[in-house]
Amino acid sequence: MTSRGWVAAWGIAAIVGSAACAELMAQGGTAEAEAAYLRGEYSKAESGWREALLAKDRAGAPDPPGRAVLEFNLATALRAEARFDEAEQLYAKALSTREQLFGSESPLLAGPLRGLALVRLTMGKLDAAAALIARVRSIEARTPVARAEQGDTELVSATILFRQGAVAESQARATDALHLLEGGGARYTPSRIEVLSLLGLIARSKSNYRAAEEYYNSALAALADSGALSHPDRAVVWNNLGQVKLAEGRWREAESLFQRAIALWTNVYGPEHPDVASGLTNLAMVYGKRKRYATAEGLLRRAIDIHTRSGGAESSKVALDWNNVGYLKMRQGSFHVAEMAFRVSLRIYERTLGPEHPDTAQELENLAMACVAQKRYADATPLLARAVAIRERRPGPQDTELGELLETYARVLRIDESYARAAEVEARAMRIRVQALIHKSEQ
Repeated sequence: MTSRGWVAAWGIAAIVGSAACAELMAQGGTAEAEAAYLRGEYSKAESGWREALLAKDRAGAPDPPGRAVLEFNLATALRAEARFDEAEQLYAKALSTREQLFGSESPLLAGPLRGLALVRLTMGKLDAAAALIARVRSIEARTPVARAEQGDTELVSATILFRQGAVAESQARATDALHLLEGGGARYTPSRIEVLSLLGLIARSKSNYRAAEEYYNSALAALADSGALSHPDRAVVWNNLGQVKLAEGRWREAESLFQRAIALWTNVYGPEHPDVASGLTNLAMVYGKRKRYATAEGLLRRAIDIHTRSGGAESSKVALDWNNVGYLKMRQGSFHVAEMAFRVSLRIYERTLGPEHPDTAQELENLAMACVAQKRYADATPLLARAVAIRERRPGPQDTELGELLETYARVLRIDESYARAAEVEARAMRIRVQALIHKSEQ
């Protein structure tokens, strides 16, 4: 998934109004910059908006509202290019200007607040992102806003909720966002691609691969309407669709989709972009399934290098890369090396997502399995106990993943000869299984 689709929805026109928008577009070629952005030509859009800012400087006119418009759009182009530190600074600057001009409760603050939330979300600052979008929702609750802007706010909220592990609430918000964004009639808008991709990701996280594929195919059809065959969001959707094929065991189809995504991203951004690294990570998983371990590990090492340079050594993408290294080493029987990789991933998730996040729980389970493979059962059981505690605080009683985790925990307890404790855990797993069957029969 990307976080790019908001210039058209809350950019120039949404901030200053259509009349001022026309005037600004006439100055410095901003119409061409916006058109380039919508085609996915982010570097060209960046150049256009930078030139418009320089033109204002040369003209000697202060025009704080106009500068803030251009700074906002330039920040959005930089975010699309994964230049998050620069984007964060420009969004913050645009936000500060609007607060000074229009006050702290103006609806004109919503755009930079959303943009800043997305940047901080991408940087792993979940709490900061959630606080910013809560402020947007508070502003919009007091001021009527267009359906498209409501949809954008719901979309950002849904993205944050998904990253926080609140999948059900994320799905509800994303569905609301799709309905709001479809009200405009156009099949293609950047935000609509974004929400379809998020809904596909949510469906995939619930193993509903048919629904995920439908969402992704809808996104591809909408992108085809844009007429931009080299739009990088096509690569995003191919990459997501490849993950569905991988989960279904359709490895050749997955490999082809990942390769297409990597080729397009490389052509648009160059070989060192983090989206290229994400594609390499996924392609590595295909090769791991096919036991081409040396090739897979080489791709993962390259992905780690790219993700580290672009987002820092503590980013969640680096954590996922190390998790995948651990997965490959487990398949090869290198359990000690796998354990070290899982420990690196766990440490990053704990710092970026927090100790109670579902991804943290999954990494605890992975680390426990590496310990079990080395017959270190006493080390594995507290890790599994902690993973169980996290999952019990998150989902409802019918959560099948929790039931499966409890069954794994019980098996390890029995191996470790903790029979009484194992029986208790097995009983809890059975209750969840029964509740899930009852819940399914009532639907």
